[in-house]
Amino acid sequence: MTTRFRSNPLAKLLDSIFDDKCLYRKSGSVERGPGVICGLYIFLLITGCIINIIITQSYTKYGVSRQSIIIQNIIDIVVLLFGIYFMYHMCYICRGFVGFISLVLIMIFINFIRLHIFSNYYQKTNKGIIKDIKNKNNI
Repeated sequence: MTTRFRSNPLAKLLDSIFDDKCLYRKSGSVERGPGVICGLYIFLLITGCIINIIITQSYTKYGVSRQSIIIQNIIDIVVLLFGIYFMYHMCYICRGFVGFISLVLIMIFINFIRLHIFSNYYQKTNKGIIKDIKNKNNI
């Protein structure tokens, strides 16, 4: 196990699914991640979530209730925390690219479910955004 010091169930599950691919240095110690690229990706995840939360605050003008916006923001934060943990763990066991591809597929699946559960929210925001774009092009 690569994460013996961590005993949470998610780390154990990830260790059972994905093998450790870290290389050894000449001194015999293991080179572990996350490196610069994984750190940059995690930073971009956080930045994207913050920007998304800021942008969604203006959706009340499209007829979306404040409660719906807050629920969507909470879901975004939970998904972000999962994404950060998953990506950090995958980079820690030197499987960053596999983690990236897996995370993209997981996020597509989660967003597909969200689209069907909260279809009214997305319909209102999409109609409002399209109306704003049309109004900008007419001016």
